[in-house]
Amino acid sequence: MEDTLFINQLGTWLKIIGGTFFFGACTRLLYRFLETGICRFQKIRFFNKLDTVKHPFLIDWLLIFIAWIPLWILCFPGIYAYDSVYQVLWYEQGTLYTHHPLLHTLFLGWCIKDFPNPEAGMAFYSIIQMLTLSLSFATVSSYLRKQEQPVLVRRLVLLWFMFFPPNALMACSATKDVFFTAFFVIFLVLMAEGIHNKENLKSWKWKCAMILSGFFVLALRSQSRYVLILTLLIGMLIWRKQLRKTMTILLVGILVLFQIYNGPVTKALGGLPYDSIREMMSVPLMQMSRALIYSPDKLDKKVQEEIKEYIPTYETYSIFPSNSDNLKMYFNLEKFKEDPIAFVSLWANVGIKCPINYIDAFCRLNVASWYPDMNERDLGAWHPYMEFDNSKPENEEWTIVKRMTPEFLQSPATKVREEILENKYQKIPLLSLFWSSGFTTWLMFFLLGYACVKKRWKLLPLFSIPVLMWMTLLLAPVILFRYMYPVMASIPVLWGALKITGKEEKDCKNES
Repeated sequence: MEDTLFINQLGTWLKIIGGTFFFGACTRLLYRFLETGICRFQKIRFFNKLDTVKHPFLIDWLLIFIAWIPLWILCFPGIYAYDSVYQVLWYEQGTLYTHHPLLHTLFLGWCIKDFPNPEAGMAFYSIIQMLTLSLSFATVSSYLRKQEQPVLVRRLVLLWFMFFPPNALMACSATKDVFFTAFFVIFLVLMAEGIHNKENLKSWKWKCAMILSGFFVLALRSQSRYVLILTLLIGMLIWRKQLRKTMTILLVGILVLFQIYNGPVTKALGGLPYDSIREMMSVPLMQMSRALIYSPDKLDKKVQEEIKEYIPTYETYSIFPSNSDNLKMYFNLEKFKEDPIAFVSLWANVGIKCPINYIDAFCRLNVASWYPDMNERDLGAWHPYMEFDNSKPENEEWTIVKRMTPEFLQSPATKVREEILENKYQKIPLLSLFWSSGFTTWLMFFLLGYACVKKRWKLLPLFSIPVLMWMTLLLAPVILFRYMYPVMASIPVLWGALKITGKEEKDCKNES
């Protein structure tokens, strides 16, 4: 609201210190409430009757998939948006740049271009993606059952999988982040099962599943390799004996397998290297542009001219302070490559003179990742937080998928569109938090805090995966729901790993 953190004011730090003590105490009380509350729910026999079905995994998978079908019909044959038009164009032209995951580009391109028509291909793509994502969520439900989570907790999680609108929305959206989320969640479940049960460490079935899901996690999001390496280092420090040995072999094996795929296999499939420097420059470009716009008096004319030469579109920062696309697209990459050290030196010198601008620019770019109360669409981000409309024919070379919503469903489809694109759902008190990337962040750290309070150190490598993934998003060019979706979907897994059942709590036993 203020476009600054006021980090240079004493009042800000007094509020932070006071808030830390207050909310720290509230958090400890909430931890205790969770333990005793769950224990009480366990004594209610009515909920146990909900857990008598045969083949629960298949039932959960089917229920989740069926629950998503109504929204899919409203946007039939699926949401063809985000980067899909570029990926399909690359597939058609044979220029398979690795800026987007090669496997996803090949699959999406095959569906859209090699089916009888784009609409049929998009429908097929949506079905496969819906089946994959619902399978991963059913895997989470099965894991919660193995962890002896109370029936009520498991049913609430199942209902969230089924009826939380963004789940269905993502399931039929043509974006790589959905397949990534599915394999990311499965990988976390398998890793958690290995940590909890040493028998899994001896199972070849579990090991193969771990390697396969881990490979797809790396293949579908490039930052994952760094996350996995850091997780491995944390695990080597914390895990003991058999767990450390087995996990180290598996994680190193996944990294080696990915390097083989990312090298000769990618080349054989026609993958072309893509210069990622522009993406890496998102934060520095935003910081230097803000410094030039907000504090030009602190910079001499030579420095100002150098910034303008590197960032000719710097003035667009004042319009889109939460999206670096307009800066990185026109970044003078040739000048940067001539002397990278000169650019780094310029960036550092400007930062020394304008530190507050740098901090504010960084936080304004990723504020939606950590501030829960984003009740309005962030106009400074330009992109919609979630997409519903298909891509429009802005380029003659693009292949467009037509929306084929049944005539009698046009009215509800229009209402859903308005809810999503006009952010009307953000007006719902409390419930709006569940759409918030910031709320997901604090929920993740809330569970991490519980693990530390209970000294469950062997779980820290598991928690490090979504935490480190979240940290990579702080450097992203813009904050969108699809980027944060894997972290959001991992919350039930983290909850299950903590095994908050209340059974082992003395206070809970006494109260029983």
